[in-house]
Amino acid sequence: MKEFFKLKTLSIIFLFLVVSMLISVSIVFFTKDNYKIVRAGTGDNVSGFAWSENIGWISFNSFDCDTDEDGFYDGTPVGCPASGAVENYGVTIDQTTGNFSGYAWSENIGWISFVENDPPNFDFSANCIDSLSCDDASDNCTACYNSGDGGVYGWAKILSLGVDGWLKLSDDSVVSWSGDGVKISLNEFIGWAWNGSDTPDVGIGWVSFNCSNDSSCATVDYKVNFSGSGAVGVPAAPSNLTMNLIDCNSVRMNWVDNSDNEDNFETQWSLDGSSGWTTHNPDLDPNIEQRTISQSEKSTIYYQVRAKNSYGNSDWEPISGGAQASTNYCPPVLSASGDCELITLTWTYSGSSTYDLYRDDGSGMNLYDDDVSSKYPDTDVESDLTYTYRIRAVSDSLDSNDVTLTPCPTLPTWMEK
Repeated sequence: MKEFFKLKTLSIIFLFLVVSMLISVSIVFFTKDNYKIVRAGTGDNVSGFAWSENIGWISFNSFDCDTDEDGFYDGTPVGCPASGAVENYGVTIDQTTGNFSGYAWSENIGWISFVENDPPNFDFSANCIDSLSCDDASDNCTACYNSGDGGVYGWAKILSLGVDGWLKLSDDSVVSWSGDGVKISLNEFIGWAWNGSDTPDVGIGWVSFNCSNDSSCATVDYKVNFSGSGAVGVPAAPSNLTMNLIDCNSVRMNWVDNSDNEDNFETQWSLDGSSGWTTHNPDLDPNIEQRTISQSEKSTIYYQVRAKNSYGNSDWEPISGGAQASTNYCPPVLSASGDCELITLTWTYSGSSTYDLYRDDGSGMNLYDDDVSSKYPDTDVESDLTYTYRIRAVSDSLDSNDVTLTPCPTLPTWMEK
């Protein structure tokens, strides 16, 4: 009898396990069918990772974690599990309408939907491409890309949070958020999205779409990318502005052009790098990466540059403070006049300095006198001997030009034939 009940108990347990597995599989397939999970493929033109401090990484394409397309996590990209099977998913932007579709995935919070009827009765607004009609939930507007200004407007939905799952992509009416919503520039998403709720402790807060948002690219280089051909908008900021001294009263700005849709480059200067910025005229043509500028001798000026087009202006490079350029005094300017017994040397120099006088009488340039003033009479000269002079401003180690003079040269003679 004991064996009978033991066998019966084992049979019940086995039957329970089978039923549980079938129910689980059914739930999985029901969930996938209900949410219409998009199969990743060539039509999915959004990829990469966004970041939330509260839930971690959000992947926009299964290729992010399965680059070899074998159905398993590669484990190498930041934000991907080390192993396991990968659901096929992806997000797409329709390049005609700008409307989003598909699903992003968070390992910690699940699916984020960009599907227009998910949940039901959440249809695209007829004016979805218009940012003014795409700024709150009452507009019934899922995420959309406005190629005119580069903005991404509307909403996505974190399905596991239900009614608290709305993810707002931008809202310029919020002062602290104005201009920092999600945008697309040169096929890269930038900016922040927001999910919050009146329910305590519900919501994931801010979501960053690009490491440049928080200046973390040097340590964690993440971003969401758009591979479509219609990604236009505000140009990317130039980088690596350096100042190169040409001479005592001119400098050259050099930078790296990171955009291919700028109309112009604007450069500015400031005396202190924080205020009083003045624009150089005219703006520079696209694809130019330098500008030569006159700058007063012995001065320090700060410079900055940005890219511009009809959609707006990039950030300044550098972001704050400007790049410093300092010039020295221009060298002394020397002149000479003389007769058979005297050569008079005069020079001009903007800096206060003591001077050394060098002279070459044919034996080489040598120190002739030191601690001299701005005018010097040389009486130790001989006719028909050529002299070359040079002045050095001692405090700044600046040499003047060389001046050569022959006092009282012998006149030529002629013989009649």
